[in-house]
Amino acid sequence: MAPRTPNTRVVVWTAPRCVSTAFERCVMEIPNGQIFHEPYTSAYYFGPERTSRRYSSEDVDEHQSYSAVTARLTGQFYDKDYVFVKDMAYCVKGRYHMFVQEEGLASFKHTFLIRNPAKAILSLYKASVNSQLTGWDYFDEAEAGFTDMYDFYSTLTGAGREVVVVDCDDLLCDPEGMMKLYCDATGLAYRPDLRLRRTICFKPAQGLIPLLAPSFQG
Repeated sequence: MAPRTPNTRVVVWTAPRCVSTAFERCVMEIPNGQIFHEPYTSAYYFGPERTSRRYSSEDVDEHQSYSAVTARLTGQFYDKDYVFVKDMAYCVKGRYHMFVQEEGLASFKHTFLIRNPAKAILSLYKASVNSQLTGWDYFDEAEAGFTDMYDFYSTLTGAGREVVVVDCDDLLCDPEGMMKLYCDATGLAYRPDLRLRRTICFKPAQGLIPLLAPSFQG
């Protein structure tokens, strides 16, 4: 029996208000993938090691520990052609080393989706204080995420890892061209019919899953 070809594994790290959910939904259109939507965000807000007070009134979910999330992401998924993860860099702050050192996580191709911070943080601030829109009533600077993306990027490149960076403005100006470049750089199977669709989602992880396609896991 011929050895099984390993599936392609890609993670995009980002910050809020960088069009990342629309980007994720575009990748979802590539057939036969296992998609994980913000799994470490679940650990950050809802797991037993959570550090944010954003959802402190909600019960802790013991199944959302960082180790449990990692175990899910590093599963075999033999029947899938690719595994794709979208998550927030600030949700793994202080844990960047594990993506270099741990064997299963080291197999992922790391990419970053960035945006002009002046645009993204202003948008996040407006959303954070609009309780009718988000249910939130305060802005938490820890959720801005740009310093965390840079620190994570520096950790990866310092360890000799190749990293792909996509600018949100470039993606919006030329979605077809940028998606082709992204797929070529990561090993994902590009399709000319991939479409970038705007979407508005605010509550991390658990609250978002019902709004998205059934293939979302994590």
